[in-house]
Amino acid sequence: MLAALYPAQQPALEGQWLASLGPLPYDLMTQGGIAAGEAAADTMLDARANDGRNAPFAFDIGNDPGDWRPLTPTALDPAAWVGNVRPFLIKSPSQFRTDGPYDITSAAYARDFAEVKALGSLRFRLLLGRLSHDVIRIVLHPYVVDFLDGAPP
Repeated sequence: MLAALYPAQQPALEGQWLASLGPLPYDLMTQGGIAAGEAAADTMLDARANDGRNAPFAFDIGNDPGDWRPLTPTALDPAAWVGNVRPFLIKSPSQFRTDGPYDITSAAYARDFAEVKALGSLRFRLLLGRLSHDVIRIVLHPYVVDFLDGAPP
């Protein structure tokens, strides 16, 4: 199965596969196990063919409020195509999707934005040495894990 997914590595994979079979007796049970494994692998490969794996993906980057912007030009996820792969064990990712963010013009969005801004400001002042760790712990606890000293509160 791996050789089908990574053909360039086929010689190394085959060598490892043969080495893993080395301690086994070459009898009907081993041959049956190999045949069952190969049939399962073929079935899985057929089921997953054209499922979106490694499909091209383009990021939708924007400059308007609410648009996604990478932190740096190189901060793009190299495996973003995974988001478009047909699910394996569930019907659809939408089964587990949240409602998403509030509308950018809503009062709820403004409230959450102000909270994040305030907490970020506290952290920034701490980094500048203008606020003690204890003040940050009092304000943030129990909302977040205390990353200030690397240990949970």
